[in-house]
Amino acid sequence: MRIIRGLPQRADAPVALTIGNFDGVHRGHQAMLARLVDAAEDLRLVPAVLTFDPHPREFFAPGRSPARISSRRDKLERLAAAGVALTIVARFDAALAATSPQAFVDDVLVARLATRWLLVGGDFRFGKARAGDLGFLRRAARTFSVEAMATVEVEGE
Repeated sequence: MRIIRGLPQRADAPVALTIGNFDGVHRGHQAMLARLVDAAEDLRLVPAVLTFDPHPREFFAPGRSPARISSRRDKLERLAAAGVALTIVARFDAALAATSPQAFVDDVLVARLATRWLLVGGDFRFGKARAGDLGFLRRAARTFSVEAMATVEVEGE
């Protein structure tokens, strides 16, 4: 798996992308990553993950954010084992936190990452003040498709 630290200026190749922190890479994450890899294969795209460091909760509430379940190294190893070919570790800072949802779509997803297919959770929020959501993504996506991942249940939970 290739790891890029920071957002690239432009992508090397179009990607199938999912976005999240993937702390612990639990069963829900594993299902999401399996869907990502399947879609990437079907569409002949690079399966990619965009994750953040620090976790946005650590940025907004230092000292009050939950403890990490896994180390960065463990997370990256688990992403690679799931078949992810590219992981972008973006620095979550004041500039990224202030990015409008439209600018995130235009600058990050389209210009820098060449996203062609995007998988997010149904409750995904992004952009300044968490103003972007699944509906916004679907309306703003002109060069990529958006899929929402259903909640994963294991033994009724």
